[in-house]
Amino acid sequence: MAADCRRRSGDLARYITTDQTVRDMDLFRSLLGVRRITYYGPSYATMIGAYYATEFPQRVERVVLDSNIAFTGSWEAFMTGQPMSFQRRFEQDFLPWLALHDSVYHYGTTAAAAKAHWEDSPSPPPARPGRRPRHPR
Repeated sequence: MAADCRRRSGDLARYITTDQTVRDMDLFRSLLGVRRITYYGPSYATMIGAYYATEFPQRVERVVLDSNIAFTGSWEAFMTGQPMSFQRRFEQDFLPWLALHDSVYHYGTTAAAAKAHWEDSPSPPPARPGRRPRHPR
């Protein structure tokens, strides 16, 4: 992935780094005339937020880091693990929810049945605006 990025972006690639992103964020903060920022960062953006708060602690009001990734790994390691994470959420969260709402989506009353139907279907169930089933409490 890194080689493709370098090949496609030429000399620009060396400037597309976490460090440069954080410095760009601080430039935007300055241009907006804001003394301190409030930051929300999900997934990979947790690394950006943590890096910014470490680099410029005096310029941070509040930081929320949601669904953190491991800050010790590489971008490639993160990208390698991402599909496994999505699959886990699909199997452990989405399929049971889909089965629970079989009366709406008709994909089966068990997670296994919903998965089999999902994999046999050419496309996901159609969106039905305004008809979002509620999760039981």
